[in-house]
Amino acid sequence: MRAAEGEAGFLLIDMAMAVSVLLIIALLAWPALISQTTAPKIAATAFDIASTLRMARATAGREGRPTSVTFDLNRRRISADAGRSVSMAQDLTVDFRTDRRCRASSGVYILTFQPDGRSCGGVFTAERGEAAWRVEVNWMTGAVNVVRGRRA
Repeated sequence: MRAAEGEAGFLLIDMAMAVSVLLIIALLAWPALISQTTAPKIAATAFDIASTLRMARATAGREGRPTSVTFDLNRRRISADAGRSVSMAQDLTVDFRTDRRCRASSGVYILTFQPDGRSCGGVFTAERGEAAWRVEVNWMTGAVNVVRGRRA
């Protein structure tokens, strides 16, 4: 039905077309929105890594033998001798700073805990945008701490 002469307005078909275009745009944008790593997922990754490191340290002390954790930044995977592993999202920026003795190859680091708790230590950082978490390993004691934010 057409508006009378001099009256302004939208036709039903105009509204239906506008809603259809908005719906198509929303459907195209949806996968990108849900696949992004959120701040809580980054925190969960940091705590999973810390748990893996603590388990390796405890295993070394309990069994009286060195236990290793491999940080493979290329494959975005962290794994312990005991079988536990953590995968990292592809959209995270990750970094591991440690002594050169712990570097196995480009992007691969092996942090070994001794039975007395020592290790080469290091700082693992995972971030995306403004959200960042660090996992710090003390070289002398092997203590593992999770800290929010980038390295100072």
